[in-house]
Amino acid sequence: MSSRSSSRLFYGWINVLCGALILGVSHGVVTNCFSLYIIPVSQDLGVSREAFSFIALIVNALYALVSFLSGHLFERFRVISLIRAASVVLPLSYFCFSLCSGLASFYLCAVVVGLSVSLITFLPFTLIISNWFIRHRGRALGLCFMGSGLGGMVMNFFSSALIEGFGWRSSYQLVALIMAAVMVPLSFLVIRATPQEKHLLPLGFDDAAGTAIFGPLASQAIPTLSFAMLVLLSLIVGFTSTVYGNVINPHLRDLGFSPLYASSVLSLYLGALAAAKILLGSLYDRIGARNGTLVSMLGFILGFLGVFLGKALWSIPLILLGGLGTASSNVSYPVLTRFAFGTRDFTRLNGLLMGMNFVTCSIGTVCANLIYSATGSYNAVLFLCMGLCALVIAILPLIRPVSQTH
Repeated sequence: MSSRSSSRLFYGWINVLCGALILGVSHGVVTNCFSLYIIPVSQDLGVSREAFSFIALIVNALYALVSFLSGHLFERFRVISLIRAASVVLPLSYFCFSLCSGLASFYLCAVVVGLSVSLITFLPFTLIISNWFIRHRGRALGLCFMGSGLGGMVMNFFSSALIEGFGWRSSYQLVALIMAAVMVPLSFLVIRATPQEKHLLPLGFDDAAGTAIFGPLASQAIPTLSFAMLVLLSLIVGFTSTVYGNVINPHLRDLGFSPLYASSVLSLYLGALAAAKILLGSLYDRIGARNGTLVSMLGFILGFLGVFLGKALWSIPLILLGGLGTASSNVSYPVLTRFAFGTRDFTRLNGLLMGMNFVTCSIGTVCANLIYSATGSYNAVLFLCMGLCALVIAILPLIRPVSQTH
């Protein structure tokens, strides 16, 4: 076996590309395009925005559940088998949104969508990339996870045009077909979960320090201050990242901008998010876990400020900087987990932190719309999120590597 071939592209990068494409048409659609449907569906069905937003709560709650169970789940089932099953079930369940005539049927479909999207996005691809990369792991994670932002940007334009031209039901149907066309062939024909399946070794395997198994067991890591601070960080980042992505469009429309302008700004932000994930991954490789997270949170604060100042011409660059914050909602956890707790129980600990992230993801949109209903604007939740990001900056020095036992 060898870690690379002098005449061929290292196959791990092909997995990264496949992951980016799949995340683009799964998470990039289900989560990053969700806000496009809030107004047209709620108006058509005669329901409140917050009632429709419970779909996001259900999806993210299932994300959290699968994250908490990921340690046991990936030990019992082959990760590629779960990805393949989800590549079939997700398009079918997303298509069924178009057939819904009330909230109950939407919520039922959301359960299936939430389960299937969680099994084909960040958790399995974090594991696959960790299998393939020791060197350049942060960059590989950033490149893979950028797909959710880049796909969200492209599908945002596409879905918005479909909704405006043909209605929200047609949009759900055509997007579901695109999902299947991308995910099924890549999952069944291209992706390989481990280098051994291609008779290769992980990139960087020759670096002895990178290949050593180190760090505490989960039972030893969980009682530490570092884990408590990482839980607080993940709860905050999950909440703020969900609020950010889902209030840009309706907030700009409430300020008097057209649906086309609001969706265009959201799409630009999602494109910036894609670039931010690559940038953040590279920053982690260069300046370390805590400093990279500091930069991410500073970008987040400026982003929320930009949304608040939506009528100012210079607000758009600030909104785009917010992509550095939302990038942390998936790129940061594998890096921070390895920084604090090593590799010994990485899958279980990373899954727990991502689960905490999705717990607050599940309530972020609902809380934002409840505040909107109570105050008539999203301004209060924007300032709340700025304060929470500042709190993350304050606790970063408390996240430290624990005893690393070889």
